[in-house]
Amino acid sequence: MLGTCTSANLEARAAGSQTVTHNYDDVVAGPLPLTPIRSLGEYQGLKYEGLQLINLSKSLTGLSPSSPPNVLQFDTLSTLAAPGSTLNRAHITPVPRAGSFTPKSLCFGCAGPILETAVTLPAPCQLIARGYSASGARVAEQTFTYELKFGMVKQDLKTVQFEGVGWEGVGRVELSAKTVGSTATLACVVDGFVWGA
Repeated sequence: MLGTCTSANLEARAAGSQTVTHNYDDVVAGPLPLTPIRSLGEYQGLKYEGLQLINLSKSLTGLSPSSPPNVLQFDTLSTLAAPGSTLNRAHITPVPRAGSFTPKSLCFGCAGPILETAVTLPAPCQLIARGYSASGARVAEQTFTYELKFGMVKQDLKTVQFEGVGWEGVGRVELSAKTVGSTATLACVVDGFVWGA
């Protein structure tokens, strides 16, 4: 069931369990590059920090959302990121902050040079996910790789699953992305975040 991130794939991942899927499509986000990017903040039981809501419906190149048109994007860097550098970190926490949640899966991809323009290309990267307890101790970590498909100017997001006992009942998830190879990456996109209480 892993691999390409599609609407049908999202429904199948959430079926038969006590989970919630965040697609962010019920929030108004204007098309890029005409509308300023805004931080998502609190959304359906979780708080997203360092993740901005963007609309990719008009993009002819770059990344295809798993459920168009909206996705979340890590803070973009103001200058080109050198290969191997880490992008800004993003955090997902439960509301109220004293609670906990269990991340199940998400869809992600990376692009460059920047997503604020109509011209972007998929870029290889690594997504590092870290889980923290309510007291702040790191309890889980996974690294996921997004690979560039040769010759593709538009590419689907990749589905990944949070695996292992450490992800049960975390107080915070931290996401960071790292560039891979000689390609500079400026943004990491997240969509279809599936979680349980």
